[in-house]
This record gives sequence, C-alpha cells and structure tokens, in this order.
Amino acid sequence: AGVVLSGNTLYGTTWYGGTYDHGTLFSVATNGSTSGILHAFYTPSYTPYANNYDGLFPSARLIYSGGTLYGTAENGGSYGGGAVFSVITNQPGSFSILHYFSTPVNGTNGDGAYSFAGLVLSGTNLYGTTFGGGTYGNGTVFAVSTNGLFFTNLYSFTGGNDGSGPHGGLTLSVNTLYGTTPAGGTSTTGTLFAINTDGSGFTSLYSFTGGSDGGDPKSDLVLSGNTLYEIGRAHV
Repeated sequence: AGVVLSGNTLYGTTWYGGTYDHGTLFSVATNGSTSGILHAFYTPSYTPYANNYDGLFPSARLIYSGGTLYGTAENGGSYGGGAVFSVITNQPGSFSILHYFSTPVNGTNGDGAYSFAGLVLSGTNLYGTTFGGGTYGNGTVFAVSTNGLFFTNLYSFTGGNDGSGPHGGLTLSVNTLYGTTPAGGTSTTGTLFAINTDGSGFTSLYSFTGGSDGGDPKSDLVLSGNTLYEIGRAHV
C-alpha cells in the first residue's frame, strides 16, 4: 500500500515482517531522520482459522484524521475474517479494534470478510469493502463508526451483474460511494458501481468486457469533476 502524509511524517503498513512476522504500522519522517513502529500484528492461533486480537496482513493505505489512523487487516482477528482498526499517531499503545469481521460459514456471513481495501471517511463514519463474505459470499460494502459502536453491511454483492469480490477501496462524492469489483458483471470481468452512504440506490454503472476497455479492476478510483478514472486501467 501507499503511505499517508501528516505534517512532516509519513504513515504506512507492511504486509509482513515486524516483531511477530504478520505486518506492521509504521511512521517515518519525510527527511528520513526518524522512524518508528506504531503497532506489530500478533502471531495467530489456528483453531481452525487464523485468529488473533488485532488482525493479520494489513494491505491497504491508511487514512488519517485528527491525529488518528484508520485501516483494515485482511485476515485474522477474533473470528478470522479480518478487522477494522484505529491507532492514535502519538500514542503507539493506543491500537484499537473497531470491528471484527465474522467467520464465513460456507462462504457467507452477515458482515463480510477479508478486506483488502482502505477506508474512506465521511463525518464520523468509515466506509469500505470486503472481498468475501456477505449474504451471497461475494463481498460487501460496509460502514463503521470511528468509535466502533456502529457497524452496518450496506450491500452484499450477488456475483451477478452487480459484481463480485471488491479489492479496491471506495471513492466518496457528497453522499455517493463509487467502487469497482474485479469479477462479476455482464462479461464476468468486473464492474464499476455506485451506492449511497445510507446503503440505498445501488447502481451498476458499467461492466468491463475484458477487451479494449480492460477488465479485473482492483485499484481505487479517482474522481475529477463528473469523471471517474481507474488508475492504470480503463477510463469510463
């Protein structure tokens, strides 16, 4: 994942390594003069899933707001489905879990599982996607409050024309979230979708064909005016 800048400090994640070999949250000054580890993710037990307190393998860009970093771990946690977490930048011991994703049973659950994507913040709510889980086992769009007291599954992908298995994060414009899926759609090679922050109005905006328009989109969208861009892939 990329890094996020606050003042003269960059913050980021490593997917592996650290004290317990399962990833870290780190900081480094922009001039390289100082660096530190804000959190090292713990070694899990396997009973039968990879379970631990804090999650495993953070693979997405962090977001920063008011001195706090927010992010996702793609695996681990109390139920093995990953986690949403926060940490205060000047308090390395402040790592906190906002939500544990539940274990999928036969691939499905109520909240989603395995978030590979970063988060987007609107007010006091964070929005993100999961690759798996949900009602149909094809991933979800979710919301969680910054204090962890509120969580909702906004949408469960069916694996049909709406898409399947989102890898990328969401892009917010006013009250609308935009994102992509690398599978599903009319040609089974991915979709571009929109959904309101309250979970209403889900719309499949475009289905990639896998031809000249590209396919299998996995990165975040960039919004400029009324146009969305998929970096390194198709422009729609």
